[in-house]
Amino acid sequence: AILTGINRREVARQRELLAQSSPPAPTYLNAAQRVLTGWHLDADYVDAAGAPRDVPLDGVAPSFADLCSRHAGDVPATALLKELRSVECVIAVEGGRLRALSRVYIPAKLDPEKVLRAGSVLEDLGQTVVHDLICGPREPLRFERRAENDRIDARHLPAFRALLEQEGQAMLERVDAWLSRHETPLVAEATGPGAPPAKTRHAKADAKPLPLLRLGVGVYHIQNETYRGPTS
Repeated sequence: AILTGINRREVARQRELLAQSSPPAPTYLNAAQRVLTGWHLDADYVDAAGAPRDVPLDGVAPSFADLCSRHAGDVPATALLKELRSVECVIAVEGGRLRALSRVYIPAKLDPEKVLRAGSVLEDLGQTVVHDLICGPREPLRFERRAENDRIDARHLPAFRALLEQEGQAMLERVDAWLSRHETPLVAEATGPGAPPAKTRHAKADAKPLPLLRLGVGVYHIQNETYRGPTS
């Protein structure tokens, strides 16, 4: 009420409405990223060197269809393959097998999923900034740091991009691997297409639900023009 000027009764009503509703999850976006992550981390889908294996489209594991059944929920494998090929994350190689070219899914330009992803990034960053702004003195701050300098020659931009691609991606992959190792197994009674794999359905059906968190970290490129005239 203090921040918005809206009276407390209306704020309470809106908060109750929000608590009762559940915003649609970005299922398609998450499914594409989960499939690529699984392709790079799932023991059945990496070779002895830890690189993603080339797989056939259909059949038992390892196959793209099985990969999707493990990591994409009820999103059709054919739709995911079409999308991943369109953004050049996956290609077909000799023998009709599929090869993963990227571990990161970035939707095509102006695609609705890219807009959804942008909104999700802004939401995450905003929640962290607001939390650190208003949290109590005994509540730990969430990690939020920047490294920037406003006196960089534009000629260094390609080298900066290369640095981010190498160092930023390497750090994110280490975090992604940590998160995968600490992921709580799903409990699912359903079987068939879209159900989690059998190896994840080992928790007791009557077990009390655990308090779960969505954890992660984001890295983003900062760039603004700050021309100030000739320098010595």
